[in-house]
Amino acid sequence: MNRDSYDAIAQQWDETRVLLSDAEKRILDLVLEHAPAGANVLDLGCGTGRPIAEYLVSRKLHVTGVDQSAAMLQLARIRLPDQRWILSSLESFEPEGEFAAVIVWDSLFHIPRDEHAAILARVRSAMPLGSRIALTVGVPNIRRSPIPCSATLSSTIRILPTPRLLC
Repeated sequence: MNRDSYDAIAQQWDETRVLLSDAEKRILDLVLEHAPAGANVLDLGCGTGRPIAEYLVSRKLHVTGVDQSAAMLQLARIRLPDQRWILSSLESFEPEGEFAAVIVWDSLFHIPRDEHAAILARVRSAMPLGSRIALTVGVPNIRRSPIPCSATLSSTIRILPTPRLLC
């Protein structure tokens, strides 16, 4: 879906995507287990901030959310006004500062795979040693992906030290 499509469904999305599944919570907990209270977490493709950014804030973490949908970000700003919300495509986003964790949930697969490596390299540059990343990239054509691994809800989950990815 593109920016206009997400703007058009922002309210409906916000009303539908309300809770984390047990599997999602388990993955987030693994990624965040070394992130101290007050740490910065980057949420790429954050949408309305629900439910992932809400969960991060409930853990006393600071969220920088990035999304290309102005309508989705408006809802995120209303819901979590003390967090940082950035209107940007993932392809053009340049991280500032450092992040103890990065969440790229259900957003990267909207972007052509030949752009994934550049996006992840920029994100990696903002992750100090010990930071962790959770991402979903989808399953089709995974063998042709420049990304060294994939994490989906049906995948086996294991934590690898940075600079590797959550697989």
